[in-house]
Amino acid sequence: MKVEARIFSKQGIWLMEDLIRLVEDVFEIDGTDCGEDTVINELENWDSLKYMEFIVTIEERYRVSLTGDEIAGFRTLSDVIKTISTKSVELGK
Repeated sequence: MKVEARIFSKQGIWLMEDLIRLVEDVFEIDGTDCGEDTVINELENWDSLKYMEFIVTIEERYRVSLTGDEIAGFRTLSDVIKTISTKSVELGK
């Protein structure tokens, strides 16, 4: 699995790796080419229902609550990481 982590701390690297696994599961794709610059709505198999599943899973997995504005601001996987990294994230779950 290719993980581009040039802007992330160790926590961010772990989050990116975990987020890519989440993308693979929810969107049913091979995440080999996913990285911080991956545009979420350009993912193969993207649709609005899968996107909502993605958001709900993020909230449950990392035990965070995302606002509508935060969700609307998610363009890339990097955007997701930046947002959840600023919240109280339980690592290793």
